[in-house]
Amino acid sequence: MATYYDKLEIEKSATPEEIKKAYKRLAFKWHPDKNPDDREGSEEKFKEISHAYKILSDPDTREKYDRFGEDGLQENGMASNFDPFEIFRQMGSNFNFPGMHQQQEEQNRVGPDQKRELGVPLDTLYVGQVNAINLTKNIKCTGCDGVGTPTKEGFEKCNMCDGKGRVIRIQQMGPFQQQVITACVKCQQTGKIIKSDMKCKKCNGNKTEQHVKKIEYYISPGARQGDAIVLKGDANWIPPFKEAGDFIFIIREDPPINPKCRLKRQCENLILQLDISLKEALCGFSTTIEHLAGRTLEVKYNGVIHPDKQMMIKEQGMPIKGRDILKGDLIINFNIIFPDKLSTERIKYLEKVLPNAPVLPASKPGQIECKIIPVDNTNRASSHREFSGDEDGNTGVQCAQQ
Repeated sequence: MATYYDKLEIEKSATPEEIKKAYKRLAFKWHPDKNPDDREGSEEKFKEISHAYKILSDPDTREKYDRFGEDGLQENGMASNFDPFEIFRQMGSNFNFPGMHQQQEEQNRVGPDQKRELGVPLDTLYVGQVNAINLTKNIKCTGCDGVGTPTKEGFEKCNMCDGKGRVIRIQQMGPFQQQVITACVKCQQTGKIIKSDMKCKKCNGNKTEQHVKKIEYYISPGARQGDAIVLKGDANWIPPFKEAGDFIFIIREDPPINPKCRLKRQCENLILQLDISLKEALCGFSTTIEHLAGRTLEVKYNGVIHPDKQMMIKEQGMPIKGRDILKGDLIINFNIIFPDKLSTERIKYLEKVLPNAPVLPASKPGQIECKIIPVDNTNRASSHREFSGDEDGNTGVQCAQQ
């Protein structure tokens, strides 16, 4: 287990000045404001460093630690009941890294964004649309400008955190105690609360009021699933942030409005699975296609269509976002519907008009003549269960064990 000397990366014989220098160096490296991409991990490291410095910077606690280890500190009531950020603040002007306060102010300036899913029919994504909504949101109370009290004398020190904005609790982890520091929920990290008789009459000290704002937003042609429509600064305002975050619509692509429209989107193209008869596949076809936004396409083709043939109608797909004059294509996949059976007369007629089938070779000695029949999936599944076992897993026939 790492000792407090190990955590400060110093020798056991280190002088008080060397302990202080080690703390400064490591606190600079691991302060959460210097590691915004891993605040949780760096804060835990910062706490360990601060705890080690608190013990080793005091001659009495250092002596007890050197003699008895952590058990000696706990027996003497010296568990890690402290605020590591208070030690950091006590360093004062001798320990400030560039941009720290600006970074903290920037993080506390804008509140969190709000996101909401917005279902949009494929028709609207095809043509684009301007929408208007009445957005109900929380704003700063106009009676107290979001402070909660009309006068500066309306505040008093928070009795939960003693004005520090953070609360400390000790969590038992087996034989050890761990310090957990969290933001004070009573004062919202400000260190002060509103006096009960000095609350703003308009918001009753809640600092916010509801406001209805008419907002227009634009869905551009070619917009896709997952695209964001950002309404700057229109999220709920949450104290103690200075500004509200953004209200963000996340587009969810819904099916076409017309239930007869069978088009599906694939990037900038539209895909259609079109059923045609065997006659149409051989002799050509003429049909209409229900497109998007009330449009109808008339389609004709006089050639032979093979089962695996794919065709397209140029520039009848989706608009390309940001380049509205350009469109994808409409891709058609064909599903040829074959008749279930043919009469003898039709078979004879087709044998005359269709290309000759290859002549089957005569049977050779030793060949076994078999009858081919359609697969009945229902009976096949049932017989498979009879062979391999019942639904409870009791196997009827098992493979021999090697």
